Amino acid sequence: MKIVLTALALLFGSISFAQDRSKAVRVNLGVFYSQRSIYRGALIWDGAILAAGPSFILYDRISVGAGGLSAFKRFGEFHTVTIGFSYFDDNEPSGPVLKLSNSVEDYKNQRSATFGSYLKYDYRNEQYIAFSSELHKDLKRHKGLYSYNKLSTSILPFLTLGIAYGIGDSNNNKYVYGPEGTSGGAHFDYLASVMLPILPWQGRLIMSYTYITITKSENIAADYIRGLESNEQISLGAMWSF
Repeated sequence: MKIVLTALALLFGSISFAQDRSKAVRVNLGVFYSQRSIYRGALIWDGAILAAGPSFILYDRISVGAGGLSAFKRFGEFHTVTIGFSYFDDNEPSGPVLKLSNSVEDYKNQRSATFGSYLKYDYRNEQYIAFSSELHKDLKRHKGLYSYNKLSTSILPFLTLGIAYGIGDSNNNKYVYGPEGTSGGAHFDYLASVMLPILPWQGRLIMSYTYITITKSENIAADYIRGLESNEQISLGAMWSF
Protein backbone atom coordinates (compact mmCIF):
# COMPACT_ATOMS: atom_id res chain seq x y z
CA MET A 1 0.00 0.00 0.00
CA LYS A 2 1.71 3.14 -1.21
CA ILE A 3 0.13 5.42 1.40
CA VAL A 4 1.81 3.36 4.12
CA LEU A 5 5.15 3.76 2.43
CA THR A 6 4.48 7.48 2.12
CA ALA A 7 3.91 7.59 5.86
CA LEU A 8 7.18 5.74 6.38
CA ALA A 9 9.07 8.24 4.26
CA LEU A 10 7.46 11.16 6.08
CA LEU A 11 8.40 9.58 9.37
CA PHE A 12 12.02 9.41 8.21
CA GLY A 13 11.84 13.03 7.19
CA SER A 14 10.47 14.22 10.52
CA ILE A 15 13.58 13.17 12.45
CA SER A 16 16.73 15.25 12.52
CA PHE A 17 19.90 13.14 12.63
CA ALA A 18 23.33 14.56 13.37
CA GLN A 19 25.13 13.99 10.07
CA ASP A 20 27.85 15.45 7.93
CA ARG A 21 25.86 17.44 5.37
CA SER A 22 28.87 17.53 3.06
CA LYS A 23 28.29 13.87 2.18
CA ALA A 24 26.97 13.42 -1.34
CA VAL A 25 24.58 10.63 -0.32
CA ARG A 26 23.00 10.02 3.07
CA VAL A 27 20.85 6.99 3.81
CA ASN A 28 18.00 6.61 6.29
CA LEU A 29 16.91 3.05 7.03
CA GLY A 30 13.81 2.25 9.04
CA VAL A 31 11.10 -0.19 10.07
CA PHE A 32 7.57 1.09 10.54
CA TYR A 33 4.60 -0.53 12.31
CA SER A 34 1.03 0.75 12.55
CA GLN A 35 -2.08 -0.95 13.88
CA ARG A 36 -4.22 0.58 11.07
CA SER A 37 -3.94 2.84 8.02
CA ILE A 38 -5.63 6.24 7.81
CA TYR A 39 -5.68 8.69 4.91
CA ARG A 40 -6.65 12.31 5.60
CA GLY A 41 -8.86 11.19 8.47
CA ALA A 42 -10.45 8.26 6.62
CA LEU A 43 -9.86 4.67 7.75
CA ILE A 44 -8.64 2.68 4.75
CA TRP A 45 -7.25 -0.52 6.29
CA ASP A 46 -8.35 -1.73 9.73
CA GLY A 47 -5.48 -4.14 10.35
CA ALA A 48 -1.87 -4.00 11.52
CA ILE A 49 0.90 -3.58 8.95
CA LEU A 50 4.69 -3.57 8.90
CA ALA A 51 6.92 -1.85 6.33
CA ALA A 52 10.67 -1.46 5.98
CA GLY A 53 12.90 0.34 3.55
CA PRO A 54 15.50 3.01 2.84
CA SER A 55 15.34 6.62 1.77
CA PHE A 56 18.18 8.64 0.30
CA ILE A 57 19.24 12.28 0.63
CA LEU A 58 21.34 13.49 -2.31
CA TYR A 59 23.61 16.53 -1.90
CA ASP A 60 21.40 17.80 0.93
CA ARG A 61 18.82 18.84 -1.69
CA ILE A 62 16.98 15.79 -3.08
CA SER A 63 15.04 13.15 -1.14
CA VAL A 64 14.24 9.82 -2.83
CA GLY A 65 12.29 7.01 -1.16
CA ALA A 66 9.21 4.83 -1.22
CA GLY A 67 7.07 7.88 -0.45
CA GLY A 68 8.08 9.70 -3.62
CA LEU A 69 10.54 12.31 -4.83
CA SER A 70 11.13 15.75 -3.34
CA ALA A 71 13.57 18.64 -3.48
CA PHE A 72 14.16 20.89 -0.47
CA LYS A 73 16.07 24.05 0.40
CA ARG A 74 17.00 25.35 3.85
CA PHE A 75 16.90 29.09 4.47
CA GLY A 76 18.90 30.18 7.46
CA GLU A 77 18.68 28.23 10.69
CA PHE A 78 14.92 27.74 11.00
CA HIS A 79 13.23 27.55 7.59
CA THR A 80 12.88 24.79 4.96
CA VAL A 81 10.83 24.74 1.74
CA THR A 82 10.08 21.44 -0.04
CA ILE A 83 8.42 20.58 -3.35
CA GLY A 84 7.64 17.00 -4.28
CA PHE A 85 5.50 14.28 -5.81
CA SER A 86 3.65 11.44 -4.07
CA TYR A 87 1.46 8.46 -4.98
CA PHE A 88 -1.63 7.04 -3.22
CA ASP A 89 -3.85 3.98 -3.41
CA ASP A 90 -6.06 2.37 -0.77
CA ASN A 91 -5.80 -1.26 -1.89
CA GLU A 92 -4.98 -4.20 0.35
CA PRO A 93 -1.33 -4.01 1.53
CA SER A 94 1.07 -6.04 -0.61
CA GLY A 95 4.64 -6.15 -1.85
CA PRO A 96 7.06 -4.59 0.64
CA VAL A 97 4.23 -3.96 3.13
CA LEU A 98 3.50 -6.97 5.32
CA LYS A 99 -0.03 -7.57 6.68
CA LEU A 100 0.13 -8.57 10.34
CA SER A 101 -3.65 -8.95 10.65
CA ASN A 102 -6.50 -9.24 8.18
CA SER A 103 -9.09 -6.66 7.22
CA VAL A 104 -11.75 -6.54 4.52
CA GLU A 105 -11.70 -4.55 1.28
CA ASP A 106 -15.14 -2.90 1.23
CA TYR A 107 -16.66 0.58 1.05
CA LYS A 108 -13.45 1.96 2.62
CA ASN A 109 -11.44 0.98 -0.46
CA GLN A 110 -13.27 2.56 -3.42
CA ARG A 111 -10.71 5.18 -4.48
CA SER A 112 -8.81 4.84 -7.74
CA ALA A 113 -5.05 5.22 -7.43
CA THR A 114 -3.67 8.70 -8.00
CA PHE A 115 -0.60 10.89 -7.74
CA GLY A 116 -0.01 14.54 -7.02
CA SER A 117 2.41 17.33 -6.21
CA TYR A 118 2.90 19.28 -3.02
CA LEU A 119 4.59 22.35 -1.57
CA LYS A 120 5.65 22.35 2.10
CA TYR A 121 7.06 24.98 4.43
CA ASP A 122 8.72 24.05 7.76
CA TYR A 123 9.71 26.32 10.61
CA ARG A 124 11.62 24.81 13.55
CA ASN A 125 13.08 26.78 16.46
CA GLU A 126 15.13 24.08 18.19
CA GLN A 127 12.86 22.08 20.50
CA TYR A 128 10.62 24.99 21.45
CA ILE A 129 8.20 25.21 18.56
CA ALA A 130 7.75 23.75 15.10
CA PHE A 131 5.21 24.64 12.42
CA SER A 132 4.61 23.11 9.01
CA SER A 133 2.16 23.95 6.25
CA GLU A 134 1.54 21.74 3.21
CA LEU A 135 -0.47 22.34 0.03
CA HIS A 136 -1.26 19.28 -2.13
CA LYS A 137 -2.59 19.28 -5.69
CA ASP A 138 -3.95 16.08 -7.26
CA LEU A 139 -2.76 15.60 -10.84
CA LYS A 140 -4.58 12.47 -12.00
CA ARG A 141 -8.02 11.74 -10.51
CA HIS A 142 -9.94 14.52 -8.83
CA LYS A 143 -7.64 17.54 -9.45
CA GLY A 144 -8.50 18.78 -5.96
CA LEU A 145 -6.57 20.83 -3.42
CA TYR A 146 -5.77 19.84 0.17
CA SER A 147 -3.83 21.67 2.88
CA TYR A 148 -2.42 20.33 6.16
CA ASN A 149 -1.09 22.58 8.92
CA LYS A 150 0.67 21.32 12.05
CA LEU A 151 1.95 23.03 15.20
CA SER A 152 4.08 21.14 17.74
CA THR A 153 6.51 21.56 20.62
CA SER A 154 9.23 19.38 22.18
CA ILE A 155 9.95 21.32 25.36
CA LEU A 156 10.03 18.13 27.43
CA PRO A 157 12.99 15.85 26.64
CA PHE A 158 12.20 13.19 23.99
CA LEU A 159 8.45 14.12 23.95
CA THR A 160 6.66 15.96 21.14
CA LEU A 161 3.05 17.19 21.39
CA GLY A 162 1.10 18.76 18.56
CA ILE A 163 -2.15 19.57 16.81
CA ALA A 164 -2.93 19.61 13.10
CA TYR A 165 -5.81 20.57 10.81
CA GLY A 166 -6.59 19.37 7.28
CA ILE A 167 -8.73 21.32 4.80
CA GLY A 168 -9.88 20.14 1.38
CA ASP A 169 -11.85 21.54 -1.51
CA SER A 170 -14.97 19.77 -2.77
CA ASN A 171 -13.09 17.56 -5.24
CA ASN A 172 -10.60 16.36 -2.62
CA ASN A 173 -13.20 15.68 0.06
CA LYS A 174 -15.50 13.78 -2.31
CA TYR A 175 -12.53 11.61 -3.32
CA VAL A 176 -11.45 10.97 0.29
CA TYR A 177 -14.80 10.66 2.10
CA GLY A 178 -17.29 9.77 -0.63
CA PRO A 179 -19.53 11.42 -3.25
CA GLU A 180 -21.52 13.21 -0.54
CA GLY A 181 -18.43 14.99 0.83
CA THR A 182 -18.29 18.75 1.00
CA SER A 183 -15.55 21.37 0.89
CA GLY A 184 -13.93 22.98 3.91
CA GLY A 185 -12.67 21.45 7.14
CA ALA A 186 -11.59 17.83 6.67
CA HIS A 187 -10.04 16.50 9.89
CA PHE A 188 -8.46 17.59 13.18
CA ASP A 189 -5.49 15.67 14.64
CA TYR A 190 -4.02 15.48 18.14
CA LEU A 191 -0.47 14.10 18.10
CA ALA A 192 2.03 12.79 20.62
CA SER A 193 5.35 11.04 20.05
CA VAL A 194 8.35 9.89 22.05
CA MET A 195 11.81 9.52 20.49
CA LEU A 196 14.44 7.51 22.37
CA PRO A 197 18.06 7.21 21.13
CA ILE A 198 18.45 3.74 22.61
CA LEU A 199 18.90 1.39 19.66
CA PRO A 200 22.23 -0.16 18.61
CA TRP A 201 24.36 1.59 15.95
CA GLN A 202 23.02 5.01 16.99
CA GLY A 203 19.47 4.08 16.06
CA ARG A 204 16.35 5.77 17.38
CA LEU A 205 13.06 4.32 18.54
CA ILE A 206 9.93 6.42 17.93
CA MET A 207 6.52 5.71 19.41
CA SER A 208 3.62 7.89 18.25
CA TYR A 209 -0.09 8.25 18.89
CA THR A 210 -2.59 10.24 16.80
CA TYR A 211 -6.26 10.85 17.55
CA ILE A 212 -8.17 12.03 14.46
CA THR A 213 -11.67 13.46 14.08
CA ILE A 214 -13.45 14.21 10.80
CA THR A 215 -14.92 17.68 11.19
CA LYS A 216 -18.01 18.03 8.95
CA SER A 217 -21.26 16.08 9.21
CA GLU A 218 -21.49 15.71 5.41
CA ASN A 219 -18.06 14.09 5.28
CA ILE A 220 -18.79 11.87 8.28
CA ALA A 221 -21.99 10.61 6.62
CA ALA A 222 -20.37 10.15 3.18
CA ASP A 223 -20.24 6.69 1.63
CA TYR A 224 -16.56 5.86 2.33
CA ILE A 225 -16.87 6.86 6.02
CA ARG A 226 -20.45 5.86 7.00
CA GLY A 227 -20.49 7.51 10.39
CA LEU A 228 -17.00 6.61 11.63
CA GLU A 229 -16.24 10.10 12.90
CA SER A 230 -12.99 9.44 14.80
CA ASN A 231 -9.97 7.18 14.50
CA GLU A 232 -6.80 6.60 16.45
CA GLN A 233 -3.46 5.41 15.16
CA ILE A 234 -0.57 3.92 17.13
CA SER A 235 2.77 3.69 15.33
CA LEU A 236 6.21 2.40 16.16
CA GLY A 237 9.35 3.16 14.16
CA ALA A 238 13.00 2.18 14.37
CA MET A 239 15.44 4.30 12.37
CA TRP A 240 19.11 4.55 11.52
CA SER A 241 21.03 7.11 9.50
CA PHE A 242 24.32 6.62 7.66
